Amino acid sequence: NNTPSGNPNNNGSAGNSGEPDILRVDSSNVDRAKVELFVERLYVAILGRPGDEEGVENWTNIIMTSKDPWGNPYDAPKVISNGFFLSDEYLGYNTTNEEFLTDCYKAFFNREPDTEGYNLWLGKLNSNELTRRQVIEQGFGKSEEFRNLLTSYGFNVLN
Repeated sequence: NNTPSGNPNNNGSAGNSGEPDILRVDSSNVDRAKVELFVERLYVAILGRPGDEEGVENWTNIIMTSKDPWGNPYDAPKVISNGFFLSDEYLGYNTTNEEFLTDCYKAFFNREPDTEGYNLWLGKLNSNELTRRQVIEQGFGKSEEFRNLLTSYGFNVLN
């Protein structure tokens, strides 16, 4: 099971409320089966395994209610960051920056990395210019390509 622990609010990059920096997604008109497919692909792309029934159900409910596990407005990149990339399971894999970036490309873009973008992000990680959380929440998770992926599953990206 891939359940969140602790409230991550104090780790965001946004101002006090975090509101201006979140990627708001409306899933109210999305078929539940499509949300489950989206969650399942996160398990495979990030954790390298199929989702367990309880975990898929949990994350599907979070996405369907538009609230994160801590009761805050659902921010797609932050939930993926906290729920998957910062989960005990993923952290236990002790991934290199190279492996982490490949996982980001698969999770957020549904593809393998392109050389130019990969090298750019790798340089920022290796120089400590950005943390992994920042790469996810300010980079991949805010990209047009990720917005397009969300839209392809039927989500309405609100901002």
